[in-house]
Amino acid sequence: LSLFMLLTGLDGITGITLFTIPLAGAVFAEHFVNSKQRIASRKSALIVTRVLVLVIMSVIGVIINNKLAGKLVASYQDANSSFSDMNSWMDHLRSLPIDWMKLLGVKDLPDVMFTDEKGIPNLIAILASLIIAVLPIIATCCYKKYGKDRRGRMMRIWIWIHWAVTAVNLMGYIFGVLSIAEWRIVPMIGTALILSILFVCYSVPKKLDVSRTAILLMIPVIVAGAISCNDVIKMKKDSYKQNTQYMLADFLKEEGMTKGYATFWNANSITVITGETIKVRDVYADSNGVYMRNYQSSKRWYATDPLQREYFLLLTGSEFDEFSCSSVYNADP
Repeated sequence: LSLFMLLTGLDGITGITLFTIPLAGAVFAEHFVNSKQRIASRKSALIVTRVLVLVIMSVIGVIINNKLAGKLVASYQDANSSFSDMNSWMDHLRSLPIDWMKLLGVKDLPDVMFTDEKGIPNLIAILASLIIAVLPIIATCCYKKYGKDRRGRMMRIWIWIHWAVTAVNLMGYIFGVLSIAEWRIVPMIGTALILSILFVCYSVPKKLDVSRTAILLMIPVIVAGAISCNDVIKMKKDSYKQNTQYMLADFLKEEGMTKGYATFWNANSITVITGETIKVRDVYADSNGVYMRNYQSSKRWYATDPLQREYFLLLTGSEFDEFSCSSVYNADP
């Protein structure tokens, strides 16, 4: 676990907020919230020591990460840790339920009947998404019913982990900029699902009052998961290769192009897809012209190859419209 926390620290602020704080905080809170535990005791001292070891190992990981990174600035990650406009907070909050359901398989099907072939699976996905949100609350309400054994303690720790991850995730989603992409609330969905499964697995053997209710609530979740698995099985082999990046890669191969430039979403992906037979480097392209982008790049990639006869510039329609207004383009269109 100490090694894991060290590796967590290597991920910087993301690892600290999503792993170190929830885990260390959960171990600490589970013990000290229990009024039956004496604060001044050997057990309390042992818990504090364990928490400190977890935190120290994460801090060491952060220090190593900073040494390895040198002067590299993680602007993308830093941007995710900043506040958004206060006037947008309510909009972020309103979009949370929809984003939650989207990530759990709910589809936008306007004018489709509930009883249609597509409508029924969607209803099941909606129900499953709501249950995954509710089960952790039920598990928390049963907090005092968990025994003193190892399984009971792990249930309490997982409850603290889930709510800590949820709090951190929601802080960035509502008050920050995480709402730009719904997948950024995956951590809280993940801990909600894990806690839901653990709660059912604990309550049934222990015959808690809510054990039968928990089993019934898990049925739509299991069915929704089975439907998703069936959808994956039905997918045609290599169907993902029909996306824009693969089509662009095929086009560039046909044209005999091997080196060029594009903006972020089309640059590195094509390089990886083609196994570097076509090397596309990331650039900014706007009304000021085209210039190197340092993010996830090396300066060596932008050095001119004397053996390369021509380079290409790959832009979307909107990017080209903006670039065509630049003095660089107008000087040599």
